[in-house]
Amino acid sequence: MKDIKLSLIGLLAIIALAGCTQPEPPQAAQTAQPVAQTTQPTQPKKIEWVGKTFLIDFGELKIKAHFPAANKYKWEYLTGNEKGKTGEETINSVEIRPNVHINSWVEKDGTAIVEVLDLEKKAVLAYGVKDKKISEYKAKLSEMK
Repeated sequence: MKDIKLSLIGLLAIIALAGCTQPEPPQAAQTAQPVAQTTQPTQPKKIEWVGKTFLIDFGELKIKAHFPAANKYKWEYLTGNEKGKTGEETINSVEIRPNVHINSWVEKDGTAIVEVLDLEKKAVLAYGVKDKKISEYKAKLSEMK
């Protein structure tokens, strides 16, 4: 019985090995054809914002915004009831896609601000949270020279 098992195992091994052959090279490799080049989508040109000054235009309220560093924001009200008021904030900033940043900070009066600074579309979308109330603000963005 032991001899029959060994014979069957040997026969199966021979059949299995006989079925293994070297793969032939594909036909395309033998007759090279030119391959069409694919173009990668281009990334938008990086728009620098650090070190620049912008006008943030909310309509009735216009703010001069300067970003001396990626974590600093200096502002001045150019119009409105508090015209001339200035401030400086330490901000957290994250680039969520090329030329779009989420900036956040807490102002001295406790108002938490989160803004989306879209340098490509030249737009600002900001949310302010104070006393458990959320306010939304939309503005146009332009560079001041």
